[in-house]
Amino acid sequence: MFVWVKRIMAVVLAAALALAMTSCTKPENKVVKSNPKVIFVTDVGGLGDQSFNDAIWTACEDASDEYGADVRCLESNTGSEVRSNTEDASNDEPVVVITCGKNGARAVKRIAKDHPDINYVVIDYTVDQPNVASICFREQEGSFLAGVAAAMKTETNEVGFVGGINSSSMRRFYYGFRAGVKTADKDVKVVKTFTGSYNSRIDGMSAAKKLYAQGADVIFTASGLDNTGVIKYAGLKNFWVIGSDKDQSGLDSNHVMCSMTKNLSVAVDSQVKAAVKGRFKAGTVEYGLKEKGVALSDKAGNLNDDEEEAVEAWEHAIVKGQFTVPYSKSTYADFKIPKLK
Repeated sequence: MFVWVKRIMAVVLAAALALAMTSCTKPENKVVKSNPKVIFVTDVGGLGDQSFNDAIWTACEDASDEYGADVRCLESNTGSEVRSNTEDASNDEPVVVITCGKNGARAVKRIAKDHPDINYVVIDYTVDQPNVASICFREQEGSFLAGVAAAMKTETNEVGFVGGINSSSMRRFYYGFRAGVKTADKDVKVVKTFTGSYNSRIDGMSAAKKLYAQGADVIFTASGLDNTGVIKYAGLKNFWVIGSDKDQSGLDSNHVMCSMTKNLSVAVDSQVKAAVKGRFKAGTVEYGLKEKGVALSDKAGNLNDDEEEAVEAWEHAIVKGQFTVPYSKSTYADFKIPKLK
């Protein structure tokens, strides 16, 4: 009987020891990963500009659906707000912060070095830092096509260009446009003005009024929210406008002849995907006609057959590298009217 008691006590002790070991073992830590954070800091004007900011935000939302990212937007009305919003975004543990324009580039240039573990994307400007990807477009190529269409459409032999803030990006728009006009008809005159902003419909209307008074009956506008003022004035005075960044024919299909668009979805999608999947690379990526980064869009169907054929022919020539579109004062000075092959 004593043996049986010893056996029972041994079983009880073993069970107690197992229970003790179980109670002392720490439970496994379960880490619930939240969706990766992508933050877009707008340029001045914020959302609702129906141009550059809106186009980038739409691209961000599309990328969110594709890669399961938590996409947020911080709107800016001034250059200082762009900087403070970029700082706030950097402190929110994102996988990538997306900015654009001169203000965004300035902010990232100052802030990125203090946040080496954060990825940054700057659109339309170049920032040379190890955690920054710069997305640039050869706006001059799409603008060349806009110039061809404008020169063929004008009845006054005078067309206009409205830029926002005079910058290297705006000069790419302008000199590409001017080269296209010259190529299609060297007798057509180009007049230009800059609004000095990207967030004022009133400035856009004033600029359009100035160029219209000089005789321009087709105006190419590349000035953010100011574009809406140019288009509004075109409706009042009945002349043609070429929009920019996104197809703006929806604003006035009777007066927006076509638009020089940027395929921001391609650029933003690739950067968000890389950041989310841990494959982000710093450096500069450039998009032109060949990469389908820019295009001349005519959703309203306001280009006639001859204009469409000419635009397609010159687009083919640029893609094939038959000539280089000028993008600055000096490259325009050296530009010779090319011949289609």
